[in-house]
Amino acid sequence: MRKCESSRGCMVLISPQEQLRGEFMAKKEPSIRAPLEVDYALSIEGWDLDYGFTVVGPKARGSAVYTESRHLHVHGTLSHPRKSAGRKMKLTFIPAADLLGPIAQLYEKRPEIVGSATWSRNAEAFDAVLSIPETALSLLMPLFVGERFKHVMLRSTGPFRGRLDIARFEFIHTLTADYFPEGAW
Repeated sequence: MRKCESSRGCMVLISPQEQLRGEFMAKKEPSIRAPLEVDYALSIEGWDLDYGFTVVGPKARGSAVYTESRHLHVHGTLSHPRKSAGRKMKLTFIPAADLLGPIAQLYEKRPEIVGSATWSRNAEAFDAVLSIPETALSLLMPLFVGERFKHVMLRSTGPFRGRLDIARFEFIHTLTADYFPEGAW
């Protein structure tokens, strides 16, 4: 019996017969892969804007005089990737005053995700919640009213496994092969 040291620092006994037969093989460490980015294309079938406005009386101390909330809801059918084609998806865009936040700005770091999507067994569609700059919503509304946007492109940070982290989204008028990796169109 011979002693050899494994990559993990423990001692392993190997007989000469095992070495000749090749029965002892060093185990490979699992490789760490970069997450696979997946592009999703949503054909817009409709949209809605929820708006709420609240005035707070003088007795409520420490709160703002008024608050307002706006949420843009977009729904449609996925046309890409092929495995998800035909499935419905509902997107809710929630305005945020500061997408980066004070800590991200301090370190000049961009957020890794802007939203996430989920699918449950009882659901009729994917449900996604995404952040959008507060100032962008008022600029987007005339374009939605004029039906200028026909598609939403979403880029996830990995494949769907019960939840989808969305790193990027884009509203576009015409869907072309330029939006997809080579051979995916």
